[in-house]
Amino acid sequence: MKKHYYTLRPQPFNRIKEGRKKIGMRLFDDKRQNLKVGDVICFTNTETNEELNVEVLALTRFKDFNELYAAFTPLDLGYLEAETISPQDMEKYYSARQIMKFGVLAIRIKVLNSENV
Repeated sequence: MKKHYYTLRPQPFNRIKEGRKKIGMRLFDDKRQNLKVGDVICFTNTETNEELNVEVLALTRFKDFNELYAAFTPLDLGYLEAETISPQDMEKYYSARQIMKFGVLAIRIKVLNSENV
């Protein structure tokens, strides 16, 4: 088991913490290619610096976010029932060039209690 450190904006951070978001979505770049099932990710909230540890339960690669969004329910991706979902939401974080070069990764996660880390 290896521990990885990523940052998250407050909204996805809180949705993971509340158990609403079960799939993390990232570019499959060099950093994410080192992820393995069973690893721990420590997310840091970009506004509060609060930390949250999660276990990686599954990893699934996709060509792009359109494929990833089609494979999971909006609730698993962290959207609320009334929210409109769009793969283009991820363009806030990654350029089309980056997505085409690396592809994307769905990371199924579960929140760990502090004593499990």
